[in-house]
Amino acid sequence: MRVPILILTLLGSALAAGCATPPTSNVNAASIDPETGLPEWVVRGVPAGEDHDHDDPMQHLGLSTPNFHEVGWDPLITDRYGTSATGMGCGGTGVTKEGRKLALVHTIATEVSLIVADITDPAHPQKLGEYLMPNAVIWDATITPDGKHALVGAYPFALSGRGFVLPPNVPAGTFGAPSGQSFPFQLQFRDACTGETKNAGAEQYLPFGPGIVMIGLQDPKDPKFEDWVTQPAIGPHSVSAHAIDGHVYVSSSVTNLQHEASYYSFFEIMETPAGGKLVPLSVIEVPGHPGLTVLNGHTDVYLAKHPVTRKLTAWLANWDATYIYDMSDMKMPKQLSEWRDGNAGSVHSTLPLTDLRNGKHYTIVGQEVGEPKDLPSGWLYILDDTDPTKPQEVGRWTIPLKVPWRGANNSGGGLSFSPHYFAVQNDTLLVSNYHGGLWAVDISDITHPDAIGLFVPDKISPKPYGGKANGPGIEDVLIDPDTGIITVWGNGSGVYQLTFDAASPMVKPVAWQDAH
Repeated sequence: MRVPILILTLLGSALAAGCATPPTSNVNAASIDPETGLPEWVVRGVPAGEDHDHDDPMQHLGLSTPNFHEVGWDPLITDRYGTSATGMGCGGTGVTKEGRKLALVHTIATEVSLIVADITDPAHPQKLGEYLMPNAVIWDATITPDGKHALVGAYPFALSGRGFVLPPNVPAGTFGAPSGQSFPFQLQFRDACTGETKNAGAEQYLPFGPGIVMIGLQDPKDPKFEDWVTQPAIGPHSVSAHAIDGHVYVSSSVTNLQHEASYYSFFEIMETPAGGKLVPLSVIEVPGHPGLTVLNGHTDVYLAKHPVTRKLTAWLANWDATYIYDMSDMKMPKQLSEWRDGNAGSVHSTLPLTDLRNGKHYTIVGQEVGEPKDLPSGWLYILDDTDPTKPQEVGRWTIPLKVPWRGANNSGGGLSFSPHYFAVQNDTLLVSNYHGGLWAVDISDITHPDAIGLFVPDKISPKPYGGKANGPGIEDVLIDPDTGIITVWGNGSGVYQLTFDAASPMVKPVAWQDAH
């Protein structure tokens, strides 16, 4: 799920007046850790070891660097649970025609498929609405740039590990009723702002996976089902929305685990009096080489106009490699090139820059990995694709410190410090690294990226899911083009509004590739 790269402009007058404040920080900007020779902020920012519990939020307080400023926060208390959700990961932002700014995040671990917040005033983000989909596993969700629609990537409910969920107060035999008999119930929900109880459709309880579900956000407090398209066999691992030349395109990336069985789907949203509809355009069978890659862990799409060719182009993250396609005719995709780092694989995300730098165009490609043997984390590669038929690597970055990913009480492991999604703000690359927080990386020298800051969310929801707050985690990052406000979500702690002061970089650590 991605939205176009957002470039920083002037901050609003409220921020200039001093409303943005640093998160609590115990970091000494100049100190060097004597054991590693790295700046203290790097070592403190990646706490690990057998005495560190990754799941204890109290062990992650004050790790952010002072060049990150926290503008606002909301714990996103859900109506469904009366708590914050957990598993809040990927999302998107959109702006309505009235100028209202919305932020949407999915939850992978609960019956709440998505949560919508109003971030028009970044100092006071406010939760607006949510949409239940208990009989599906929500792997991704995003919002169209115009704020009208949410797109949800749904896996079959069987993968959730729970049984089929019936609506409240419905007899168990209801779904075995004779053909044509309507359901004898009406779902309701309570508006969190007004307390008003409204009717909601029964479709929330349908088994939508595997497929794309489109939800109308014309009233973000009252999301409404609009459309559904099946995407067999497992369903979309990611969904994206792109506004280009008056069209709103949707892409679905289906990872069926077996490489040759995975594919990409492209749609256009058609507005009708009954709501939006997904109109199929084309399918790209996953590219690659039979026998080279058996498994496929992730597929993803970034769709935009290439700043040099001016042609509509798709950059595909395809696990084994990155592929570039000419999408001038959305119904007839044409492969232009591929790029791979040997057999490293694990390619998760692509991010083409919207501008040229010294006449050249660059695309950032990121891995998603479990704990590597010889590296601190996965690589972010910087490719020169000025000629999209001949992409070439010009730089790469990873976390500068290697630590064990598994901690006390068997916490951590998995994807703890892996890169996930990223965004660019002028000369700063912002990288979400799961439990490793949000890294700020200086790319003013595109060939030599350097870490210059870190944000680790340390807010604790007043009503945590399950009654116990977890450690921090960030999987996505978006930037407002008008204000430079950064939006991220803590895994279980809500939505954050941030700014980053690139004019006050932290002491740069020696890059991993330079030190080794």
